[in-house]
Parts: sequence; C-alpha cells; structure tokens
Amino acid sequence: DTAIYGGKEGFETTLKFIRESTNLLNNHGKILMVVSSLIPVKEFELELERLRLMFKILDVKKLFFEELFIYEIKQK
Repeated sequence: DTAIYGGKEGFETTLKFIRESTNLLNNHGKILMVVSSLIPVKEFELELERLRLMFKILDVKKLFFEELFIYEIKQK
C-alpha cells in the first residue's frame, strides 16, 4: 500500500506530495516534513535537488530503530 509504505523506494508518495505542494506555495512558503531514516535519505535529498528545491534539516530525533528528520523545504 503506497499510502503506508511510500512506494518502491519508500519516498515516491512523499515526492508526489512535494511536487504538487510546491506549486501552491507563495514566495516565502515552506513545507515542513518529517522523514524517517528507514528510507534512503540521501536519495530523497538528491530528488529534492533535482526538483530545484532548497532544504535543511531543522531537527533530528533518534528512536530505537530509526531517526526522524524534520525538513524545511522551499523553492529557490
């Protein structure tokens, strides 16, 4: 179920949301997103760069079996 697992690589559903959402942002708009280390985080970041988006990690929470990253994503 892609709604639960995010797609084949684990983040395709997330990227679809980001692609559709960035078109709705005004000049100073931002997307805040929680991303799990259970997906290939570096590949996720490369996809954000390919979409010409700026991002930074605002915080990290280490849990028993994963890390959660809070991303701030915005247009360049």
